[in-house]
Amino acid sequence: MSVRSQWCEFDKETRKYIKKRDNNRCIFCGNNGALQIAHIFLSRAKGGKGCKENGVMLCIKCHQALDNGKNASLRDQIKQFCRSYLIEKENIIDLSSLMKTLKYDKKNSLIERIIISEEKKEIKPEITFELNTGLSIYFP
Repeated sequence: MSVRSQWCEFDKETRKYIKKRDNNRCIFCGNNGALQIAHIFLSRAKGGKGCKENGVMLCIKCHQALDNGKNASLRDQIKQFCRSYLIEKENIIDLSSLMKTLKYDKKNSLIERIIISEEKKEIKPEITFELNTGLSIYFP
């Protein structure tokens, strides 16, 4: 899975949190069968982060209407309802700041990965073996 896909995916703990917060029901129609977590403020297709501030439980029908529905009025109604719901439930005060944190940034992601990999590196002693032939083998 690519780094971008991992960024957009809702991890296990976040999924549990969203299901509990939303009472394991579609927050729009109340259905409790065939549920999915939908990206609300910034879609997965646009690099939206899989986090509790960007996801809600929707049934397949409502999720389909939100993402690909032909009825623009219904799509806007679902989007506005879900946004208002998240603003209230997650106490979102500054929407513009939130939007900046939701977008996948390839450049910053690369920098973060380099920092993390540097932190994970263990300091290993350098070992050199001298063979009877006079050759040395170096192990970093």
